[in-house]
Amino acid sequence: MRRTTIPVENLFAWGKLNGVEFINVDVKSDITSQDGVFRGAGLVSTCDRSSKDSAAVLVSVPQDLILSREQVDRYAAIDKPLKSVLDAAGAFGKTARGAILIFLLVQITNASPDFDGPISVTNPHTDYVKLLPETVLLPTYYTDEEKDLLYGTSLDAALDQKLRSLENEFEELQGYTRDIAWCQKYWWDRDSGKMSFDDWMLVDALYRSRALNLPGTGNAMVPCIDMANHMSGIETIASYETGADGGAILQIRPGTELAADEEVTITYGDEKGACEMIFSYGFLEPGMSGATAIFLDFQIPDDDPLRMAKKTVNKEAPGVRLFVNSNGKLDWEGNYIWWACVNEEDGLDFRVTQENDGNRRLEVLWKDQHIDPSQLSKTLESDLKWDIFQLRAIVMLQDRVSRQANNLEASEESFMESQGQSGIRDGVRILIGQLRVREAGLLAQFDRLFEEQKTDLLSSDTVRRYLEEAQANVDSHLPPETNEDDFA
Repeated sequence: MRRTTIPVENLFAWGKLNGVEFINVDVKSDITSQDGVFRGAGLVSTCDRSSKDSAAVLVSVPQDLILSREQVDRYAAIDKPLKSVLDAAGAFGKTARGAILIFLLVQITNASPDFDGPISVTNPHTDYVKLLPETVLLPTYYTDEEKDLLYGTSLDAALDQKLRSLENEFEELQGYTRDIAWCQKYWWDRDSGKMSFDDWMLVDALYRSRALNLPGTGNAMVPCIDMANHMSGIETIASYETGADGGAILQIRPGTELAADEEVTITYGDEKGACEMIFSYGFLEPGMSGATAIFLDFQIPDDDPLRMAKKTVNKEAPGVRLFVNSNGKLDWEGNYIWWACVNEEDGLDFRVTQENDGNRRLEVLWKDQHIDPSQLSKTLESDLKWDIFQLRAIVMLQDRVSRQANNLEASEESFMESQGQSGIRDGVRILIGQLRVREAGLLAQFDRLFEEQKTDLLSSDTVRRYLEEAQANVDSHLPPETNEDDFA
């Protein structure tokens, strides 16, 4: 459906009207960094400031302007159309993301020029939604040709999964709102309905690119503070917190100086890798030299006899996260990999139990003792065969890293030939190229690390004895050698 938008230059006036305090801070629509990089709209200081000042607060937002799940519920208490959709959405409408996406959709409908006037109760956030950007250049908006350039990167699988998820959510939205009269008229009717999948992609992109994890509140959209752009490490100027009155405040970080006309920045998460930054925000920080983190999908082998049981009890995403930790060291995490490393002969088993309410539950046993599935790695760590399990994990991880690196390398020629091709924007191609280089570098580092760890583990007494016993077992099942003269 068509949107009504308001230029972002009006945000300052909207904020003032609704109780937002800007303390020597202004909203600017065309910020350019000192090194000439255009950063779009953001917040700038109007005077020299320091964290030593008695009032280091830059922006203060009232609690009722924080767009959280709780605030959406408060609006729904007096807004029947909004409440009807939230109720129909069930569990999804009770999550922060679900409630806020539905709220954004209703407000876009309220202000759409496709309809004669609002269909539900308007509120301060109705105009806030108008102030949000018309487009958000996240990967969900990439063309098919641009998506092809992602082959070999971790963003390829993540984007594919995200689009499938959004399509499923949109189909479910149609299903649970089709019988709501106003939704049928304004969203789904063949003649008067204007809803499309693009609208659902838009509200997801707006939420994903602007949501903050506000202490005491959780994921929420915080008008005005969400205008602050990202910088990591020592370049981060400010941080956001919950004030004593329950509102949100943006304040200068301790030990930080802020000059007049300098941009006020926050961190969207220093620990986020290159893939996640592009996935959620659509950009890479200029000073970011490496990928920092990469998530690789990983599947339990099809020939694993306990594969289905393992997948049933494991609640984590099927993959492994490779990352550079806070000490600058390479590290990885992912309980899923350990399920592929052990089987019945090691001591893993499953048992179906029936609870008092009649429901059946699958329990995990390790050497006949019940264990928490989420604590499998800790259980293995205390086992005498821990070195063996580690070796299996490292071998699997190195193989997975190698396959990912090979996919990147195999698609490099195609990427290089893509310059100037129809359907590929220069900015998107440059961004994907940066991602490819950074992930290739991180994969190479992990390949070397796993090779070193594999060598160390192969020298372990536990591993050596295990391999010798395995070889002896194989030899004992070989047919005896025969003398060719016996057949003369």
